[in-house]
Amino acid sequence: MWERCCARNIRKAELSSTVRSDILDAALSIIETQGLEQLTQPRIARAAGVRQSHLTYYFPRRTDLLSALLDHSHQRVEQEAKRPDFLGQLVRLLFDPRRARFFLAVIVETSDTPEGRAVMAAHMSHFSNHLAKQYKRDPQDAAILGFVAELRGLSVQNLVSPVPHDKALEMIGQAIIRYGLSE
Repeated sequence: MWERCCARNIRKAELSSTVRSDILDAALSIIETQGLEQLTQPRIARAAGVRQSHLTYYFPRRTDLLSALLDHSHQRVEQEAKRPDFLGQLVRLLFDPRRARFFLAVIVETSDTPEGRAVMAAHMSHFSNHLAKQYKRDPQDAAILGFVAELRGLSVQNLVSPVPHDKALEMIGQAIIRYGLSE
């Protein structure tokens, strides 16, 4: 009996993870094709093939959904990488216009509330911490902070004046050298 109960709980957890992932995939797809302003519960539910109550269950507040979408978007970038190519991941993360627009739209939407600003601050801190770990530096190191600020600026600049993948790699490489982060 206990084994059946545990097996049922495992299946339930797997299903729960799949539903959550389906919701996030559907929401990202809506944002990438229609924009953040079109991200509504009915649209997400329809695209994910779930009831709206599932959205509320997994993401009680819109801020919860946006926070999860930021994480899910980064996980997609890591999964898309065919090999552990850190610079390539940075280019895909920062120079893909859909991702840059998504990130900026989330900043605009979440900046109106203290809770939203806290979510974005935590997300941005996580990004800085990830880069600091990559370059074996303290997250508050001036070189890391400057590098992160430049990367964000390059991402926004790329929306106005798009550059090809190899040029983006070159720009990031130059910034790495400029901040003394080359190994």
